[in-house]
Amino acid sequence: MKALMVSLALLGMAGIAQAAESVVGVYKQGGYVATKLELKADHRFSFEILGSGIKGEASGLWEKADGGVTLTTDPFPPTFRLLEAKADGDHWVVEFVQPDGQPLPGKPSPRSSLGMSGLGAALIHNNGQVLTMGNGDIGPWQVSWQREGVLKQVVVANALNVFQAPTFIPAQPGLSRYRIAVDIASAYKIPFNKSLVSVSPGSVELVTPESGYKLNLSKETD
Repeated sequence: MKALMVSLALLGMAGIAQAAESVVGVYKQGGYVATKLELKADHRFSFEILGSGIKGEASGLWEKADGGVTLTTDPFPPTFRLLEAKADGDHWVVEFVQPDGQPLPGKPSPRSSLGMSGLGAALIHNNGQVLTMGNGDIGPWQVSWQREGVLKQVVVANALNVFQAPTFIPAQPGLSRYRIAVDIASAYKIPFNKSLVSVSPGSVELVTPESGYKLNLSKETD
């Protein structure tokens, strides 16, 4: 009887191992947006997506879930954080800098619709008014607006990576210049947080965070 119970337990463990192995592999989608998801046997995953105006990457842990697996990204520093706020004349100013406060390298592309090579800023007043496109002629990594009303929030966004949500920074009374540190290493990271990936034999369906792209990837075969 004891031997039978041990055998059944071993069979159960083998079944669990086989279930996990069944989703292990490399899944790809080519064409306009090239995508690759690798589910590894040690429950690590890597994800890459690249297309016209789209770029993102992630790595972390995957777990079995009903209908597929969930992805949870390894922690990474936030792309944006408030470095300093101070009073500065008759304009609201948002300036992007490196984490140590030094200027960002290079210059924004003049072709960028934001004028900031994909780094965007907006202001939200207490009355709900939203100011989006500012005047960028005061510096290569700065945007400004005429100072009026009471500021509620500064919003900064990363158009380089449509998979990240905007960052909302509370305004501080009497302070009009907001220096925002940009962690370039995090700019292309995708924050999966127990995101469900539907798995069927030979394929997966994945919906990307924030942007909501639905991707259908096929499993590579030898």
